[in-house]
Amino acid sequence: MILTGAASAAVKVGSTDLDQDGFPEFFVFSGGEAKLLRLGKEKWTDISGGSLDGVGLPTDITLRDEWFNGFQIFRASGELRAFRDGVFVRRGEMAAAALDASRFSPACLASPGLGGAEEGETPPADGPDYCACLVEEWGARDADQALFDAWTQAIVDRSKLDLGEAEYDRFDLLIGEAQQSCDQRFGRDDGVTQPSTTPFDGSLMPVGAGPFIETCAAQDFVIANRKVGTADRALGLCACMAAQMSVDGLHSGVFDLATALYSGDMSQEEVAEADPLAVEKSDAAAAECFKRLPVK
Repeated sequence: MILTGAASAAVKVGSTDLDQDGFPEFFVFSGGEAKLLRLGKEKWTDISGGSLDGVGLPTDITLRDEWFNGFQIFRASGELRAFRDGVFVRRGEMAAAALDASRFSPACLASPGLGGAEEGETPPADGPDYCACLVEEWGARDADQALFDAWTQAIVDRSKLDLGEAEYDRFDLLIGEAQQSCDQRFGRDDGVTQPSTTPFDGSLMPVGAGPFIETCAAQDFVIANRKVGTADRALGLCACMAAQMSVDGLHSGVFDLATALYSGDMSQEEVAEADPLAVEKSDAAAAECFKRLPVK
């Protein structure tokens, strides 16, 4: 696991919550390329689609205020990456699912707020293109036809919509993402035609974070916790803690003290005397990350 070499002279690690579930994903920069790692219910997965070629530094990554299948889109070395089929892939290389829009298009064109207008008002000139954009965005996200037909039904008469909880969550997600993308493309979002972007500073971990993650994850009391239970989940918990402590601005020296605390080389009283933040911030990070751990 590449995270066990985290935050060394040769490996830089930064975190961000791309799916807004409260638990961070980790960009790992090493040897002129980067990988993007995510902890699932039981184990780590590489969701970078192999590797992010040409991405050697955090400055090569920019986050966009735009979402795709529940994950934030980012630009890596000039190329947009979006989440599909479990990994991030180049946005421009995605083949859109073929959707039958024969029922959707007229419903969209007749719907105020989409391609149509209120009675007595002039329909927007971009209505047909806007509706076509919505079809394109759903197809790009690999939406299935049945769910797409459900949107047509919802436009016509939402009271007849019949979806299970998981289907509805996916349905609601697709509507929101597609309309956000098309609103921006057609300047309907207060005239904004491009998503805002944020440079990825990634809350890069200091060098001392690497030994802390390794030491923390090796402790029996961490793995034995009922919410942890596996080495991968222990690594996830401890990496989350290191990310939170980095966000709090802790430097390598404080991480060294936290490492000594977890290894048993120093008592809590000794660490607190050396720097109270080492105990305070590691305890706070542990409490927060236990809450955020993906449910088994």
